[in-house]
Amino acid sequence: GSGRRRRWAGLRQKWKLLGLFEVDQQHELYQLTSLMKEGLATAGQGPPGENQPAELSDQDYRSEVTHTHTVGAFAMTTFAGPVFASLRASLGISQQEYFQSLCWENCFLQFISNSKSSADFFLTNDKRFFLKTQKRREVRFLLDNLKTYVEHLRSYPHSLLVKFLG
Repeated sequence: GSGRRRRWAGLRQKWKLLGLFEVDQQHELYQLTSLMKEGLATAGQGPPGENQPAELSDQDYRSEVTHTHTVGAFAMTTFAGPVFASLRASLGISQQEYFQSLCWENCFLQFISNSKSSADFFLTNDKRFFLKTQKRREVRFLLDNLKTYVEHLRSYPHSLLVKFLG
């Protein structure tokens, strides 16, 4: 009866979370994710995406804004911020909801992957966005091809390409 249904529902919930681990204070990557959230929160305090110009300039694609944080002694650079804000807006994601999801007080979830890149993958606690650590060459490749990538996603909004949002 209903007890059996509840057990199945609980089991399905556990299966959904298979490979996901909460990055709490005891987790080895807790400090990294805390610094990521702090850096993202600072980056999100810039001008809201709703005020983006209708046309993006070449300067928008080359923009780099670095924030230095004394706590944790780290710097975080936002590359092509206006471009990614514009892309998120075109996908119906507001600046407020994006940064609220990324900087929420709750812990990220670590996603264990068999990726060859040895990158770390995280999921926001509300499970809306994935975060992936990137090597410099991967970042450079994306930035070098960003204009073509954004044009493709605008022309084909249902594209199966991964949507890099920032």
